[in-house]
Amino acid sequence: MEHTANVKKEFRALIDHLRSDIEKINDPQGKALFEVTAEVLIGLEKHLQIMRKRKNRHGKSNLLLKLKKGVAILRKQPFQLIIL
Repeated sequence: MEHTANVKKEFRALIDHLRSDIEKINDPQGKALFEVTAEVLIGLEKHLQIMRKRKNRHGKSNLLLKLKKGVAILRKQPFQLIIL
């Protein structure tokens, strides 16, 4: 569990860094990229927390398998940011 706590702490540091840098960027697409990246990391952070709670209840966690499956899906269908 210490490992997931460390990962969560690193996610939070990166999220805070991205959000603080948004104000320093003049390019709208760059701002959007930083914001979307921060939101994705927030989602991962929340998922880690959920899986940690489930592991506490059920003993084993399949977080790694789910993350690998998610990465495989993203590789098949790359994310595209569209700015209107």
